[in-house]
Amino acid sequence: MASFAPWAAALAGFRLVRERPLAVLAWAGVIFLGRQVSQILITVISGKFMPALDAAVNAKTIDPQVVLLAYQAVAPGYVAGGLVLMPFGAIMIAAIYRAYLRPEENRWCFLRLGREEAAVLALILCLDLMAMGALAFAGALIGALANLAASTGDATGALVELLGLAGAVCALVWGVVRLALAWPLTFQSGRLVLLPSWKRTRGHAWPLLAAFVLAEGLMAVVAILLFSVCLGLTGAAMVASGGTMEQIGDALKPPSVVADIFAPLPLVFSAFQSLLLALGAATLAGVAVSAHHGLDVQA
Repeated sequence: MASFAPWAAALAGFRLVRERPLAVLAWAGVIFLGRQVSQILITVISGKFMPALDAAVNAKTIDPQVVLLAYQAVAPGYVAGGLVLMPFGAIMIAAIYRAYLRPEENRWCFLRLGREEAAVLALILCLDLMAMGALAFAGALIGALANLAASTGDATGALVELLGLAGAVCALVWGVVRLALAWPLTFQSGRLVLLPSWKRTRGHAWPLLAAFVLAEGLMAVVAILLFSVCLGLTGAAMVASGGTMEQIGDALKPPSVVADIFAPLPLVFSAFQSLLLALGAATLAGVAVSAHHGLDVQA
């Protein structure tokens, strides 16, 4: 039988963080650099539209059409920024799996540029395209069914839409769980590996889902604690410099000029978010690696 304990898998990432704190900081540094480059590109392309977006989403009476147009205006920048950020994410994720699967390769905090990183980047692109395609199909199907049901009453249409959205989210989560082993398999082989994960996780999806929920639940507690400390220190520094706590929210609005990205407060919060991303990736990878080692189902 397969040997896979959800609780032990959920804790694997926390054990890695305890054993490799400097490596975690290095991984956070990589994603921080990527976030800064991405934010610069977003601001250069769409920065002039950010004030309009902020005004649309914070208006006393929100006009959905105005909000939609505001998001469409900034979309090109976010798409470009997301594409630029992906290679940095691939480098970080590959380093995390290297720490789990090849602990002897610990030079440079497991960071490399090579075949494994390219394979992980290909997996990220593949999964993103699959998710976008699935969501687009689900959205069109749900919309059509909701419109059809609305002919018998608005309440029926709303119910169909709500149930359809819930079903789409559940299907997406189920797919993510079933493809969880694609990450360690892709890293180890140095090429894109997708379908074997679906075969190996057959009959083990519920324990895997439980492990992911436990891991992310624990990570949420850590995130809240870290955020409280970060917010407290930032607020104290703001007040000590003659500012007010209300200025924190203003400083964290999407920047409209590149200089805003390098203001002290946005830099601090970007570093904090980068650390959380590295910690979250390590916990999720811990579950995937535990399942990879524990499930002895024939591929």
